[in-house]
Amino acid sequence: MQNTERPTVTYNVEPYQGAAGVKFGMTRCDVAKAIGGPEGTFHRGGEVRDPGGTDQYSDFFVSYDADGACEAIEFFGGEVRCEGILLFPNPYADALEKLQEAGVDLLCNGDGCTSLALGVGAYAPFARDILGGEEADGDVPLVESVIAFRKGYYDDLVEAYPGILGVPAEEWLAAARRERSR
Repeated sequence: MQNTERPTVTYNVEPYQGAAGVKFGMTRCDVAKAIGGPEGTFHRGGEVRDPGGTDQYSDFFVSYDADGACEAIEFFGGEVRCEGILLFPNPYADALEKLQEAGVDLLCNGDGCTSLALGVGAYAPFARDILGGEEADGDVPLVESVIAFRKGYYDDLVEAYPGILGVPAEEWLAAARRERSR
C-alpha cells in the first residue's frame, strides 16, 4: 500500500514581509501566480469584518484587505518558524519560553501571544492553563495556529480597544501565577 500522506512543510515567517511564498501587499492574482490557486474562498466573520475575503490553502489561510492586498497569513498546518523558533506545532509554554529567551517583545492574553515587533502571533485558546502544565482535560496547551501579518494590521483594533492584544508577557505570567495560587 502506498503512503498517501504528504510530507510536513516548513514555513518560515519573515517579519512583516510574508511567508510560504506569499508577500504582504500581493494581490490575490499575484498570490495565485506565486503558489497556485486556493482550495476555496470565504469571508471570515462576514463581508464587513473581512471585506477582501480569505483564501484557503492546505496549511494556511491568506487574508486580503478591502483593496485586495494580502494583509495576513494564518497557519493551521505544517511547521511554522519565525526567527528560527518553532511556533507550530508546539506546546504553547515552549513557544512562549523560546520567544522570551530570544528577547522578543510579546503581548499575552488568555488566548495566546502577539509580537508587534515581528508581526506574528500564536493562538492557544487554553494559554491561561500553562502554569498548571495542562488543560482541564489533562492535555498540555498547544499552539493551534500562527498568524503572520503586515505592519499596521492591528492598529485600528488596538486604537478602538486599547489592551485587546494583552499585556507584556512578564506581567501576564505574574498575574496568571497569582490567579493560579488562589
